[in-house]
Amino acid sequence: MDFPAISSPSFQDHCAGVTALPTSATAIPFSLVNGHIVLTVTLDGKDISAILDTGSTETNLRADAAHSEFALVLGAPDTPENGRLEGVADLPTYDHVFKSLGFGGIQFEILPSPSFPSATAPTFWAARN
Repeated sequence: MDFPAISSPSFQDHCAGVTALPTSATAIPFSLVNGHIVLTVTLDGKDISAILDTGSTETNLRADAAHSEFALVLGAPDTPENGRLEGVADLPTYDHVFKSLGFGGIQFEILPSPSFPSATAPTFWAARN
């Protein structure tokens, strides 16, 4: 969207009281896969596919991806066990703090700890909303 070029009366009618619009915008390429927004993110310097779930209250990474992509050892001091997925005894979850996340030219440093369910799920990292 080219915000500086917006002059449509219909836009102005729907945004009463708006006096300033952004002067630039960044396009972030994504795909819709089975109704999910999928984009490429850079997590600690590695490009991975992610699902942007605007309704999620958690950040998740599959346990096998945590190990294969980031060499994380579940239960190690930097990735301690933190509970059970939905209270199920044989589905432990783990914490780890990544150093950075980036997408579309935006970079975030020192992220909140995600949980790593050890259950099988599609390979993706879900961003905290």
